[in-house]
Amino acid sequence: SSHWWFRSLDAIPEYKGYKSARFGKLLEFRGDGRQTLVYPSVHPSGETYDWEVLDQPYEINGLELRDRGDKLAAATLLRLAWP
Repeated sequence: SSHWWFRSLDAIPEYKGYKSARFGKLLEFRGDGRQTLVYPSVHPSGETYDWEVLDQPYEINGLELRDRGDKLAAATLLRLAWP
């Protein structure tokens, strides 16, 4: 459940990644020129990639998606760091 698919109704600003020095990668936006392995690819560890849900990607405005990503990354970091 590590990838969510969205279809932007307009251009998404350039690639953006969110990471923490302590926790590593939190979230990233990929678009044109970026790659993601999907089913039926096989990870270098030998694990296969599987689809969990075969629905159409959710359609959303690119800037709104980026704004929601900012908030999700912040909430994720807070949750991971919370005692």
